[in-house]
Formats: sequence, structure tokens, C-alpha cells
Amino acid sequence: MTIFQVYDMREKVIKSEGAGALSPCCGGSVIAMLLDCNLRVFCIPISHKTKTKFFCSNCSHPLIVKR
Repeated sequence: MTIFQVYDMREKVIKSEGAGALSPCCGGSVIAMLLDCNLRVFCIPISHKTKTKFFCSNCSHPLIVKR
């Protein structure tokens, strides 16, 4: 029996820079990462998005932005 992957989400870091804020968990500086995300189903590209994710530079904890 062969098991293969049906979908694949690839994330590539385009740019990483300081966000000019302090992390609420440990007080370290916040890093903003711009990611290029591609969703593929059976090696066919389905979706292309650009996302921004925020991380603490001291503890690498992912931070969530609430608007």
C-alpha cells in the first residue's frame, strides 16, 4: 500500500525586519516576517498568498495580532 501526500503548503521567507514593539511574553523585541505561501494539490499550484507573521526575538514565540 502506497501513501502519498495530496496537498503541500510551502512557506518561503521574503523579508525579516524589526517591528518596533516589545513582546508581551518576555519583553524582547518583535520581528516581522514577510512570507510567500503556496498551496499545491497534486503538484498543481492552487493558491498564492503573502502573509506577515510576528515572532519574539528572544524566545521565538509566535505573536497574534488582534485588530
